[in-house]
Amino acid sequence: MTNVKFQNPNQSFKSKYLIYLSFVILFLSGCATVYNPATNKNEYQFVTTKEEIEIGSNIARQIEAEMVILHDPALEGRLNFVGQRVAAASDRKDLPLHFKIIKDNSVNAFTILGGYVYVNSGLLDKVSFDSELAAVLGHELGHSAARHSAKRLEADLGYQILSSLIFRDQKYANLQKAVDISLNFVVLGYGRKDELAADRLGVKYMTKAGYNPQAYIDFLKKLQAMQDSQIGGIGVFFSSHPPILDRIETVRDEINYIKNNP
Repeated sequence: MTNVKFQNPNQSFKSKYLIYLSFVILFLSGCATVYNPATNKNEYQFVTTKEEIEIGSNIARQIEAEMVILHDPALEGRLNFVGQRVAAASDRKDLPLHFKIIKDNSVNAFTILGGYVYVNSGLLDKVSFDSELAAVLGHELGHSAARHSAKRLEADLGYQILSSLIFRDQKYANLQKAVDISLNFVVLGYGRKDELAADRLGVKYMTKAGYNPQAYIDFLKKLQAMQDSQIGGIGVFFSSHPPILDRIETVRDEINYIKNNP
């Protein structure tokens, strides 16, 4: 009869736990704890600014290969002027910013990691004043400052895949996963918490930049009227996660907070 040695269940669990613990320690050792003024929190960050820029540029190339970029000197000049002015008042200064126009009639805007902000031509047609455009860009820069895109990619892809996107021998499949997730932000938007946080930061940044924050409410009301009248073409920036009325209330509260805490 063959002697069979049975593994102690407790020993097996202990071994698996030690392996898991080792992995966690190794993972966290590659992270930096950084204070983020946009969120007022110390956050783990395992993708550096340099890496984020490199990954973002790769994603941007893929996005711009799939969408039509509008080159209009006057519109681009206005977008960049307002964008850089608001960015100078934001909590994040470590990214080179790229403001680009997508030829699309829907009223929408989005940002991806690495400092890339895209605004649809349909949205630019709807903004009556630079202050309204500042509200839109303040919101997008709020996402960037709070690292919403980076955090989503970190969570969805993990460190191994994100790291592979930085090197020359990157695999297309991994890059495409990052692109797909980023494009998913365009289609579905962020969650309610992130969207409202970006609204609050948008009010803060546009106000510091010298724009009237009331324009934020005015523009949201303009889009609410479009939605109520069932006019199509409103992108995810305005139509979901959360409803526009909730966003108006959040913006109004933030304006009052800033007034009372100069």
